[in-house]
Amino acid sequence: MKHSLISILLSFCCAVSGLTGCYSQSQLIVMNDVQTAVQKDAYEQAEALMENKKELQSEKNQVLYFLEMGVITHLGAKYAESNSWFEQAAQRMEELDVISISGTAADWVLTERFQPYRGEDFERVLVHYYMALNYVMLGQLQEALVECRRVNTLLQELNQRYEKKNTYKTDAFALYLSGLIYDAMGELNDARVDYQNAYETYRDDYKDFYGTLAPEELRENLLRAASALGFSDIVEQYRDSAAQWTDQATYRQSARLVVIWENGLTPYKVAKNFRWYTGLDDWDDDDHHDDDTECYFKFSFAEFVPRTNLLASANVTAGGVTRSLELAEDVSRIAQKNLNDRRIRTIAQAASRNLLKCVAQESISDDHWFWKWLLLGSTEVLEQADVRHWFLLPADIHIAQLVLPPGTTNIELNYFDAAGKQVKQSRLEQVNLQAGQTKFIIQRTF
Repeated sequence: MKHSLISILLSFCCAVSGLTGCYSQSQLIVMNDVQTAVQKDAYEQAEALMENKKELQSEKNQVLYFLEMGVITHLGAKYAESNSWFEQAAQRMEELDVISISGTAADWVLTERFQPYRGEDFERVLVHYYMALNYVMLGQLQEALVECRRVNTLLQELNQRYEKKNTYKTDAFALYLSGLIYDAMGELNDARVDYQNAYETYRDDYKDFYGTLAPEELRENLLRAASALGFSDIVEQYRDSAAQWTDQATYRQSARLVVIWENGLTPYKVAKNFRWYTGLDDWDDDDHHDDDTECYFKFSFAEFVPRTNLLASANVTAGGVTRSLELAEDVSRIAQKNLNDRRIRTIAQAASRNLLKCVAQESISDDHWFWKWLLLGSTEVLEQADVRHWFLLPADIHIAQLVLPPGTTNIELNYFDAAGKQVKQSRLEQVNLQAGQTKFIIQRTF
């Protein structure tokens, strides 16, 4: 009878668990209509749909609401409004950081699922990436540089808190973007420093951890800047027999076109549960319990599942020049690795919660077996993985730079699937490129 009651109790707790976590466990459903609208470039419709999602506007999910609205308005070219959303997200995450660092009982009693969403480290970084892009599109390059610097400052601050450091400690793409912005402003030495730091981060971290090589254009920019500044030792260090680059005089007199292509959708989270219990089979026929420990353990962790992305590569043609868009940031792999690093740090809290409940069970008299089983069931309810995440992030980011004659030109982008078959094309007509200026273009595909 007792085993039957335990089964019933656990089933009931699982049902309650599902009800308390309805948003996180059905995020694909909750965001499906918004995703569809965004994929159709119906950004006003996507905003309206978001405004009706009350579960996202609750205090627990407020950060997610700010993040999704930030990217939707960014895609809709509402760059100032987008930055307002992202600034709210950044401020709220900082407020939650203060609470977390000061330490609360909730951090140890409840899983992250029942607490306000703080954002994954890589999500917090991408807030400032988007703010930098927004400022670039608004022509506010100095403000864009501030956001690029905030990326790696934030990563340093986050890693200082962790006893076991993250793999993700420097963002190479943010450094590359910062170098391009410095270059656009004519600050060549600052650009050279960021190009070099970006290249070394790709070489030392991104290649091994994420399988992402340094874009060839990054090395070309580094060699051009170092050569123009007379750093012959840097030129010798980073060049090879095939290396070619535009000389600085030609670069400054030409029009520069930088295309940033954001592709696909980042992975979504699911919960992976691990359960076992001891002593539950030790009841005898007379309902007497032996001396074994009677404990139920549950560990629940989030795991990223990649989404299928149609497009795998692309090139851009303008002014008779064609260049491939090179992978600069594999958001999917960074997300997965970053989550794995964090999981190690959450094991201690999960183990402590389980042990506390086990001790509480043992402190209850055997005559009050119902309350023991109720406590056992609470473990099932409370040990839930947090599967919330920033849903509309791209899976990967690619970049290309073209050095072109000044004038008006058409820009053509061709997109290919994994088999190399062209499946999509887009054109920008009569784009004005001015001598000595860098024009940034952002493209998003799904």
